Order: sequence, then structure tokens, then C-alpha cells
Amino acid sequence: MVLLRQGSGKDSQPCWATPKGNGVEWFEAGPQPDWADAVWVAEQYDELKHDDCWFYEPHSNPLLRVAFGSEDIASARLYIAGLGYYKAFLDGKLITQPLELGPPQTNYFKRVFYDSYDVTGLMTNHSRHALALELGNGFWNPLPLRFWGHLNLRDYLAVGERPQAIAYLRIVHTHGSIQNVVTGPCNGSAAGFCWKQGSGSLTANDIYLGIKYDANLAEPSWADPAFDDSTWAEVAAAPPSPLDDHSLLLPNPLPPVSAGESFTAIRTWTSPNSTGVYVADMGRNYAGTISLRVPLNGVALKPGQAITLRYGELLNPDGSLNVLTSVAGQIKSPGVGGPCAPDVAYQTDSYIATGKESSIDFTPYFTWHGFQFAEIDLTGLNVVLLPEMVTGYVLRVSVVQVGTFESSNQLLNRIWQLFVRTLSSNMMGVQSDCPHRERFGYGGDLLATCESAMLVYDMSAFYRKCLLDFVLDQRENGGFTECAPYNGISDNGLGGQSGPIDWQSVVPQLALLLYRHYGDATFLDEAYPAMQRFIELALSNITSVEAGLGDWMTLEPSAVQLTGLGMLHADLVSLADIAHILEKDDASRYRDLAAQLAVQINSDFLDVDTGVYAAQDGSWSGTQCSQSMPLFMGLAPNSTVPAIYDTLLGNVKDAEHIECGMFGIKWLLMTLANMGDNSIAYSLATQDSYPSYGYMLKEGASTIWESWFYSDNTYSHNHPMFGSVAQWMIQALAGIQLHTEAVGFDQVIVAPLPVPDLTYVKGTHNGIACSWTLDGKSLAFVMNVTLPVTVKAHIRVPTDFHAGYVEHVVDHAAGTYHFESVLLPA
Repeated sequence: MVLLRQGSGKDSQPCWATPKGNGVEWFEAGPQPDWADAVWVAEQYDELKHDDCWFYEPHSNPLLRVAFGSEDIASARLYIAGLGYYKAFLDGKLITQPLELGPPQTNYFKRVFYDSYDVTGLMTNHSRHALALELGNGFWNPLPLRFWGHLNLRDYLAVGERPQAIAYLRIVHTHGSIQNVVTGPCNGSAAGFCWKQGSGSLTANDIYLGIKYDANLAEPSWADPAFDDSTWAEVAAAPPSPLDDHSLLLPNPLPPVSAGESFTAIRTWTSPNSTGVYVADMGRNYAGTISLRVPLNGVALKPGQAITLRYGELLNPDGSLNVLTSVAGQIKSPGVGGPCAPDVAYQTDSYIATGKESSIDFTPYFTWHGFQFAEIDLTGLNVVLLPEMVTGYVLRVSVVQVGTFESSNQLLNRIWQLFVRTLSSNMMGVQSDCPHRERFGYGGDLLATCESAMLVYDMSAFYRKCLLDFVLDQRENGGFTECAPYNGISDNGLGGQSGPIDWQSVVPQLALLLYRHYGDATFLDEAYPAMQRFIELALSNITSVEAGLGDWMTLEPSAVQLTGLGMLHADLVSLADIAHILEKDDASRYRDLAAQLAVQINSDFLDVDTGVYAAQDGSWSGTQCSQSMPLFMGLAPNSTVPAIYDTLLGNVKDAEHIECGMFGIKWLLMTLANMGDNSIAYSLATQDSYPSYGYMLKEGASTIWESWFYSDNTYSHNHPMFGSVAQWMIQALAGIQLHTEAVGFDQVIVAPLPVPDLTYVKGTHNGIACSWTLDGKSLAFVMNVTLPVTVKAHIRVPTDFHAGYVEHVVDHAAGTYHFESVLLPA
């Protein structure tokens, strides 16, 4: 996979070139297509304003096609955008991957991503051809569900009432002439082509509630050149909207959302108190879909009979499906979801039979689900559902994995896998909080886990896209939204629909991290004015800064005032660094403001005699979060560090577990490691009683929960936000750390911090590897470090269990380096 850049300078766009596996190359490097003659098209339907119930009525999804003649083809390139999702065919052959979900969600009224394909190999030497599109709703046309009984996404997202598409096929003939095939209504097509519309087999398709596929409506050959579309109606130009500005069309910066891993169910059984209703256990919680292949062996389906699938993360005690932790918007009783909404907004798909099937072959598309268990209703059929009849497909943006971790402790290895699986479940174009109930791009969740994520996957294009979502949706007062794209959620924010300080902070802090990890300063330059506006808003609203959401899902009293101001301090430091990188005059001002804020924080909350950070109203005092955050961020006065740290150690000794929330986990573990007590961090991370990751695993988790406690009716079981433990594994145990002055990971510190209970650790990141072994008796420590030529490394060979080391510098010399030492006893 290769990251290319289209254009030059500030207007360039990063794009991925990826073999599709079907003979099609996704993305062509070169100039942007000329959309001048292309028109957004949609099926014809009445354009009256519809009430909520209309959206729940059956509506077949659109099929669009155009037939044309073309011979002596030297090359052909297709450029296409479909809202919300699309499948594309050329001469009856699928261009996109079967389960692909594209393009990625963004604010469609500010930018729309198009995909590019080299389709030369799909066009035969015949003279007749057909370009065909099948469209789905995606986030462009969500149902008007009332999340939590009040929030209608259609009131805030950029939406339409029916799917639509724009396409441009550029054909170069062997004699040099160029033929353009573009979307447009028949009577307005500049190129003289007549696009037709037909009805697809999906009578319902929604990202939250799933799809209904009616096999009676299927047209098997509708995408073929020879298909007779004379009875199909002409397409219409899509209703006027901001999309008519073709400058909004930008090349897709991300690899596609597509199926990666696949696996069969590990067991199936009959659901209690039912006949013909089965439950399939997929063996793990994941985001994606399933493929059902059930031979009927002469058993006849009735015409119109529905085969219904429901999905959930858990089972009830009797072995039946529990859907409650994955219900959209917590809609679980009549009337909560709004007019005509289901009483319980669970995830479901349906197959409507023709009665002629010899087997049930059903793979839902244009949607995805988060689940481990699938309930499959085969009522009335004398068949037995076997595990091999159910195949699971994991869906995510196809970014490349660049980091690995393993150790002698299998619990640690399983916790690493928990994070990787959880993150993979929440990468469908935004980094979501969960893959089922909400699917929103929360800034706080992103900030809490981004460093872990970048150590596992190449997130360069993905995170740039996510941050631009926040910049595009910046509020008039300068605030960033809690989620991007903006969806109406604004909890404890800074006014004007902005989010809480902890969630807004993702923009300056992650922007700087992107530069340190990947070396691309273009986003810093593009987003700098937006970040300045945000900082000025925060500085003028200190009371609101102190009233954010804090260390979310903590078990301790939440130090919201301290974490809010601490986040603002980190934002100022980040913006000062960004200003320095961009050679702006503001750098010194932001550093001075950060220093002044540090003084204020310590004056307001720190007892210098005891080393305790506490609220003036007594609502919190000496918590894991409040003691570790100032140490991690460098806020604490040097003279008070020992007392502050002693208070933290006292808390940890008493608790024996991690009790902080999604931000505090990183601050706590990394502070303990940095202060020479990685063995204590290790003890916390490897607990298996409540609250801990090990407890989650003992309770059957295969992904990280939203809460430390077990929930069977509310909280998600597939939530990345507690995932910064993976950052600690790579940076503290494997020792691979980004240097504070790195540009594109060109400087690293390799400083593993061994603990007595581990005999070996191996971590890798993007060509850098550190592995070590420890003899528990002799304390002989052996370390091997592999470096690429692009890196200057400060290798710190441990001398004890308390962060003592001897340093060696390797300056851009590729190779594997071997070190040995004997550690002092713990």
C-alpha cells in the first residue's frame, strides 16, 4: 500500500493506491477529473417534504445504469462518489469489493470523497458497454431515530432523502481520442448518454437497524450491457444542494472499508423456548457482517417467507440473545425512538424468499453490526443450523498494521489483542466510540487512544481525515464539536454547540502527534488558524473549561476542574510547538500562557506541604488521575514532585487496581513507568479481579468494555477508550518511544523497562524492533534492537528495575544491535 499525494503544495491531497484483488487498481495518480459535464443523479420520486414515518416505509434502493458504445480502448478510468454507499459495475463485473462501504462519512455539504479506479482490464473488446451503480443510504440518509429519546441525527448531519451519485468514466482510445461517460439526466446530458433507474432488492437499508433484502426483486443481469432497460425510467438530477459545487469533490484519502478477516461460527444451538430459532456464537466480538449459507436439502421456503437475523454482544442466562448493550441510541421501549420507530432499535437483517431457493445464501451489505452472537430465525424449516453455515467478516478501513507486541505473560498478550480487536471494530471512516449503539467520532475517545492506535496501525491518512472533520465543523465561536461530523451532541461545552474542553483538545494535541509520527506539516499549516480560534475561546471561558466531562468513566471522584485546565495547558504547549514548527511569532506567547496556567493550576489545587491535589470544595482529593496528570504533563513544581508521587503511590497501594478513566489510564501507567516503578504499573495492568482488563477477560470479553464493571443492559462491550494500556506496553515494556523532537518518527528512544515477572518481551513498530529476555535467577538481561536507516536512536540499556540505564546512540545506521547487562535486584 503506497501513500501518494495528488497535486502539489497546500492544495495536494493524500490518496492510497491499493490492489483491489479483482484486477482493479484503486486510485490513479494524476490530475483531478473534470466534473464540468457530470451531474449528481438520483431516482425520480416526489420531492415533497416527508414526515418521519415515510422513512420507515419500504423503499427499494436505486439501481442506476447507462449503456454506451466504445471500441479500441487503450485505457479507462472511473471516478465516482455515491451517497451514502455505492457498488459499481462495468460490463456486469463488480468494480468495488463485495462488502465495501464507501465513501467515508464526513460533512457532505463541505466535502465529498470520490474514488478512482483503473478499469481498463474490465472493458472487453466488444462495442457495447454498461456502467451500473447500486446505491445505499449510509450516513447520507439515516432513519429519523430519536437517540436517547430526543436527538434526531437528520437535524444535524448533512443528509438527503434518497441516495445519489456522480460519476465520470474517461476512456482513451487507441487512436488518441477521448470519450467521457458522465452521470446526468437524459434530457440534460452534455455527452448524450441516457441514464436509467431501476429498483433494487433492498426495501430497507440503514446503518443502525440493518437491511431487508427481497430476493423477489432481484434482477440478476441488470448490470450487463445486453440487459433490456427500456422499461426503466430515466434518472433525475438530484435535488439542488451544496453538492452542486463540484469543488467539494475531493479524492478519497483513505483505503476502503472492506472485509479483512473471516471466520466461521464456533457453535450454534436452538434458542430456548423456540422451534427453528438458532443462536450462532462467532467466537469474538467484532464489527462487520455474516454470510449465511444454509442448504435446504429439498425443504421448500414459502414465497415471501422472511429469514431474520438479529445481533447482540451478550447472551441471557438461558442462552437466548441479549441485544440491550448494542441497541441504537438506547431506544428500548415504545415511543422513545420517535414516530414509527421500532420499540427496541436492535440490529437486524432480513432475507425475503422467492420460494425457489435450493439454499439460503444471504450476506447483508450497505450496513454493519457490532456483535458476537447472531440469532437466526429459520422457523418452519426442517433444517439444522451448523457452525460452518455461518461465516463472519470483519469490516474496517484497510489501514496497514505496523506494530506488534508479545511477552511471556499470556494475560498481557490477550490484553493487547483486546485493544487491537476493539480499535479494528471502530474504524469505518471515523474512529467511533462503539460499532453499534452510536458509531460517533467523539474527540475525547480519539484523544485517549490515538497514541496506542498509531503504534498499531498506520493512521496517517485516517487521522488527518478525522481531524479535518473537526476543523470543517468548527463552530462560529471558534469551538470544536464534541463529535465530528457534528451530530448535535454538546455536553458541558464552551458554548455555541462546541464540545467539552477534553474533547476539543484532540485537534491541537493529535495534530502535533501526527507531525511527530508522520512528518506531514501540511495539516498543521491548514488547521493553525482554527486551532488559534479554539485557544482564544478556551482562554476566555475558564469557568466552562473547569466544567468539562473530565476523566470519563472513572471509578474515582472526577477531578473535572483539574483535568479541564490540564488539557488546556497541554493544548497551549502543543500550539506553541506547532507555531515553532511553522515559524510563527506566536510560539513564545503560547509558552508564556502555558507557564502562567501551570502556576494557576498549582495555586488552585496543590497543597505544597502534603503534595495532594484536591478540589477546593472537597469533591475530590488525591485521586489516581489528579496525582498522575500533573506529573505526566510536567505541571508539578520540581520541589513538590516527591510528595505528589508519594501520594500517588499510597493511592495505588490501597486500591491495587486502576480506578481512573479513559484519560487517566495513560497518565497513571506512564507516570509509574517514568518514575522508575514500572513493576507497579505492570501489577495494575495485569490484575484479573475487578476492576481490570483481566476481569473483563474472565467475564468472557474479546474486546474492551465501555465500563470497568460488567453491564448486561446499557454499556457497550466494544469500546476503545480504555485502550491506552497498549501505549504503555509498546513504550514502557518494549521501550519503543517517539523522541519529543521527532519529525516523521526519525528519532526514537528505545528504553525498555523490565519487570521481574517477565522473562521476555518483543515489540515492533514500523521497522523498529526491540526484544529482550530476562533470566529470573541470574538477572541476566539480553536485548536486541533492530533499526531502519531512517532513524536516529537513543538506546537505553537497563541496569536495574527502576529506570537506570546506559545509553548508546545509533545515528541512522540500519542493523540489529545486541546488548547485555546484569540487572541489580529489585
